[in-house]
Amino acid sequence: KTGTSVTFKPNPEIFKNCTFSFTTLCERMQESAFLLKDLTVELEDVEDEKNAIYHYDNGLKSFVEYINEDKKTLHDVAYFTGTKNNIEVEGIYTHLYYASNKEIVENQIKIFNNIMENIDYENIKVRHIMNSEGLLFYDKFEYTNAVRIGDLLYGLTYDENYSSVYRLKTNVVKLRELVPGDTVGYDAAYEVKENERIAVLPIGYEAGIVKANRGRNVYINGNKYPIVGNICMCNIFVKVDEKVNLYDEVYLINNSVDVMDIAAYLSTAPSEITCIIDKSIKKEYV
Repeated sequence: KTGTSVTFKPNPEIFKNCTFSFTTLCERMQESAFLLKDLTVELEDVEDEKNAIYHYDNGLKSFVEYINEDKKTLHDVAYFTGTKNNIEVEGIYTHLYYASNKEIVENQIKIFNNIMENIDYENIKVRHIMNSEGLLFYDKFEYTNAVRIGDLLYGLTYDENYSSVYRLKTNVVKLRELVPGDTVGYDAAYEVKENERIAVLPIGYEAGIVKANRGRNVYINGNKYPIVGNICMCNIFVKVDEKVNLYDEVYLINNSVDVMDIAAYLSTAPSEITCIIDKSIKKEYV
């Protein structure tokens, strides 16, 4: 039997909490087993008589299969490996961190190509540089055989060559007729100046529609209507007209281009807009 034995005793003068969590340790050891295939990690809690063993023959492939458990996947896990001098290499890549800056990209590619010219790259099955933004500016790079895209999968670009595939909708759940002097939402942030109609939506910052969205438009029956007042945890208020009825569909994100506009409005990246939408929101794949 071989292996490494490590003894660690925390110093209470340094660590505020010297109590070990078996659950946390299991999570860390499982991560290590995923990263190093064929490694076996055995964890034992002598006092509470608990133990766990982690071993994964396929490493990161096993990790993807693990997170896909009980999910309907489109295909099996795509997994490639290569071998050089007894070192298993799955892939090599560099990431375009400023794709719109041609000078920076050219320097980055020179470094990458210099590396590729000095290794037996043919045995490395996956070699990639291109990301979504790069695809909009450059042709295929030398030595590469794969593309890594994210935003473009959802049409998150102003380029009309890519289709919109992303929308976020809810419904009007209440309609309120307000008069001058009435206020809407926390801190009385919006005061009605004339007779107005306010629609209430059952979604808020808990679901990822952050407060900074106040002032931007949503879409109801193809028309734009502004968000007014402070966005609440579970509610948004929209100034509407007589064309809007109870239970009408409301598109908070009308299409992928709308994501781009919202990102500009909030001074952030389009991918952040989509990533912060809470996982509890029902998803429909068409």
